[in-house]
Amino acid sequence: MAKVTYKRVATNDEVSGLPILDGQLIYTGQGKAYMDYETNRIPINGTTDTEMNDSSTNPVENRIIKGYVDASIQNIQATIPEAFIMWTNPDPETAISTATEIYMNTDDYDMYEVVYSISYTGSTTTLMSTGKIPKGHSTRLQFCYLQDSSVRIRDRQIDYVNDNTMSIGTNLGMDGDLACMPLYIIGYRNNLNFQ
Repeated sequence: MAKVTYKRVATNDEVSGLPILDGQLIYTGQGKAYMDYETNRIPINGTTDTEMNDSSTNPVENRIIKGYVDASIQNIQATIPEAFIMWTNPDPETAISTATEIYMNTDDYDMYEVVYSISYTGSTTTLMSTGKIPKGHSTRLQFCYLQDSSVRIRDRQIDYVNDNTMSIGTNLGMDGDLACMPLYIIGYRNNLNFQ
């Protein structure tokens, strides 16, 4: 029978640096205990896994869990679209009375959204959005309202010209060309391809 010896170390990490001596018991200041049996070192107070495993019931080292969580967060963040303003209307109070080309500061997007204001005689300014449009496609700014028992429609075409250029049309309804006024074009980058 091997002679039983005791060793005490401050941290769990120090255990791996100790030689295996049959019969040796090792205790750490972090609450772990190990027994050397012949040429093996066996954790006495349970096995701690050093990797994630969906079938193991053992505890897992803190650093392994942290690494797993960090990697999972990075993967989730990689799937969240990055949004940025590609164009801002420099003068939203000036009517657009003829088709006007606007130039955006990036072509590095795969979807876009137009935020626009609706206004008509006697209204207050309200913001609306086209929602996300796949790159390479046109869209229409539009709203409807009831006036004097009649439905009124205001709309304005936004045509895709190229990745950096859109053509903004005139308002097709009444009340002048401030209705459906584009204020921002927001780009979204999420590595999708709709073209």
